[in-house]
Amino acid sequence: HFFVCHLLCCVVHWKMSATPNSSAFPTETAEESVDVLKNTLPALPGYSFEVLKGRRSFRKRHCFDYVNGVPQATEVRSRPPEVIQGLLRTNTVAMQQAHPTWQGLDKKVLRFFGYYQEGVHECPKENARIHRVVLQFFLEDDTLLMSEPHQENSGLAQGTILKRHRVPKSLDGEQYYTLDDLDIGVDLPIYGKVVHLVDCDAFTRHFYHELGRGVRPVEGYPDDPFVTQRMQSLSRSAARKALDPDHQEMKRFHEMSAGCSNKTLQPTAAEREAAQDFFKYDRQVLRFQAVWDDRGTMHGEYRLFTLLFFLADKTLKVIEVQRQNSGHDPFPVFIKRQRVPKTRTPQADSNLETMSTRPQEYITETDLAIGRTVSLMGREMLIYNCDGFTQKYYRSKYGMSDFSPLDVTLPAKRVSRRGPPPHMGFGSEEDSLASWNSLVLKPPKDRPPHLGNRVLRFGGYLENQPCRRMLLVYFLSDDTVGIYEQAGKNCGTVAGKFLQPQRVKKPIPGNATLTQSAPYYEALDFFVGAKVNINGHILVLDMTDEQTVRLLEGVPKESSIPEVNTVLKRLREYVAVRFTRATDAFRALDRNHDGVICLSELGAVCKELDFPMTPGELAALISYLDVNGDGVIDYNEFVGKIHPQAYVSELEVDPTGTVTASERTTSPVFQQRVDSAALTAEDERVLRLFREKLLVQHSVLLDTFRMLSQRSSDARIGVKEFTETVQTTLAMQVTPVQLRSLIRQFFPSPQSRLNFKEFVKVLDGAPHFLRK
Repeated sequence: HFFVCHLLCCVVHWKMSATPNSSAFPTETAEESVDVLKNTLPALPGYSFEVLKGRRSFRKRHCFDYVNGVPQATEVRSRPPEVIQGLLRTNTVAMQQAHPTWQGLDKKVLRFFGYYQEGVHECPKENARIHRVVLQFFLEDDTLLMSEPHQENSGLAQGTILKRHRVPKSLDGEQYYTLDDLDIGVDLPIYGKVVHLVDCDAFTRHFYHELGRGVRPVEGYPDDPFVTQRMQSLSRSAARKALDPDHQEMKRFHEMSAGCSNKTLQPTAAEREAAQDFFKYDRQVLRFQAVWDDRGTMHGEYRLFTLLFFLADKTLKVIEVQRQNSGHDPFPVFIKRQRVPKTRTPQADSNLETMSTRPQEYITETDLAIGRTVSLMGREMLIYNCDGFTQKYYRSKYGMSDFSPLDVTLPAKRVSRRGPPPHMGFGSEEDSLASWNSLVLKPPKDRPPHLGNRVLRFGGYLENQPCRRMLLVYFLSDDTVGIYEQAGKNCGTVAGKFLQPQRVKKPIPGNATLTQSAPYYEALDFFVGAKVNINGHILVLDMTDEQTVRLLEGVPKESSIPEVNTVLKRLREYVAVRFTRATDAFRALDRNHDGVICLSELGAVCKELDFPMTPGELAALISYLDVNGDGVIDYNEFVGKIHPQAYVSELEVDPTGTVTASERTTSPVFQQRVDSAALTAEDERVLRLFREKLLVQHSVLLDTFRMLSQRSSDARIGVKEFTETVQTTLAMQVTPVQLRSLIRQFFPSPQSRLNFKEFVKVLDGAPHFLRK
């Protein structure tokens, strides 16, 4: 202002002092010069010349000043008259254009108060919840803002519910809420919530009054059931806490600390006893082991606890014994340390006014003992044990002596393991069990071949249709069975595959569909004369080939010697009791009177003796009785093995051993004897017994000879090899006299060495002159 005034005065003085004859500038008045200067100055605040006319002081106006050092109010000077006249000449239209509506209504907000209801389901305390909200309407752009005031410990997400924006009246969004839609008592649907307005502030009422319309009277908020119940609960809890407005306890404490002799302030007998117990039993705790059996209720359990009784203040603490995989969270304390009442207060007697004056009995150490049941907060716990300090305390103070613990262990639970479900018959059983053995399905592993690609072939026929010939093939590589039907005359069937190669289960009782767990057929289950049940079809095997016979010799069937000896013993008793002569017994056993006893006839005799035998055991018995190896038992063999007088046991095998029962063939026995070259009776008996035992242990003579000659380099045996093999490899229990007799028969001279043919001749009992 000072600069402008100074510049203005300079210009005016220069104009007034200019000569009239000057031609440098045109002639102008002072007012014109001011207008020119006004147009040249920038349009900034403070450069207005209307306020400068007639003013000499540009200080800030004030009404308080100091006069003679005394503060007092001075007269407020008004604006000059010319300024006021200029302001009155202001155009209303121009002012409206200079100040639009949004600028005039800026920062002007109408505020309403209301609420909306929220449904509460499955709650016994309330069925609806009242939410109080504040609705703000901004006049400048007709936007709404809704918020919910925060309440302490409400547990709700309160605050801004609806952000500021124009709110549509409906979902189509064509119309929006305006100033005319708001009033007390109006329901406003806002995005699914119906807000009911009950009040507004003073500015809102004044604003509507200036517009020429009023608002409705104030309405009240409805009662919230939960808030009402909560306030009642808080009032009860506040009444329960007795206040001490005069601080009598604190005054009593300070006076007693100062040694006041007032008798009314002296400690009571209970307080002195509590203080004595504190100093006497501080940090002394009785420990008990208890069990809570709650299995009588729904979802009840059998849980173990530790009771800690503190002698210093007669308080009790309960800790749960954590067990592995119990299903409970490892809470450190089950019942916190406190004085536990003996009985629970019933709900009907829980009066707040009389509860503090009602006498209460608490659990003490006299209520705790092994075998007693104590009620802890409504839980019946049985004490079954205590520690050494507790026993010492009760023994010294109460004279108790019996502290035998109780056995509270539960019997072990039987966990029943479910087996795999029965096979449905579709696909292989191994493939179906893959989903049972593992959640991640894996294909079953192939069985490793143990005998290469060899097969066993058997010929047979169906029992109910003998005209239908079948070829059974057993694959040793994977234990699968395949059956192929052969072409026959006038059978009415087509030859071809009868059963695709697969593992076949053995029939068991109650498993007609072969879906239950059952063993599979193995190689030892197939032999000539066997009847096999293949999926309900009875197949009788009556023939085989030479390759199968050789394979079966390599994989012999085993039967224990005690079973064979038992049958022999019963057979001898049967013959001795029923027959007086061996001839009569042989004729009775020979059912078809062909002069020999075959396998079927011997099996029928064993069945009559109530000792049924398997085909393998019968084959082992035939192998023992059949000396010459022709497959049947003649009269001489029967008398020599069955008749008691001919029964010898000097070279019997070990009872724990086994007898190999495979089909074998031996060389024919030489019946001609030469008296001049005959050996003594003892030598013949030793050779016969050696031959029998050798054939029992090794059915093939070639294998036996290979064992005897494995220590030599010329494929022959001598005295040394024969002696070592008999004593070590064959492990025969022969006496030195019997061994010398065998050496004398096999080797006429110490330098003799025998090949396989010479060994067989000697073993068959040939005379000495035929051994060349």
